[in-house]
Amino acid sequence: MTISAFAATLAGGIAPERIQYEESDGIKTAHTILKAENVDMRSHFLVDEEYLQTLTVSGLKALVTESGFLAWYDAKDGKQTGHCEKEILKGKRDDQIKAIFKAGFDWRGYLPVEAQLRD
Repeated sequence: MTISAFAATLAGGIAPERIQYEESDGIKTAHTILKAENVDMRSHFLVDEEYLQTLTVSGLKALVTESGFLAWYDAKDGKQTGHCEKEILKGKRDDQIKAIFKAGFDWRGYLPVEAQLRD
């Protein structure tokens, strides 16, 4: 239940450090428990289409850079640097999301910065 509460915050696009805890004691409690128990959120977080739909175009670009997707895609099949920018990060956001998933990147173990448990 604790992980679900924290995940619900993330699904809403609210970074933990921006939560107004006085307005959301349940989330504050969830965050505190997860930190105290040293929960590894990487085993509970999944990058899926629903998560990507919460991101803006600039958020998608940050995600593919931070996750290593950009470097992975550019190295895939001997492609040149900048290939991801040309093939995936162009056009409409929904098209970008579809192309990101179609590429076959392994998202297991990746945890976006906003999902990391920080003080």
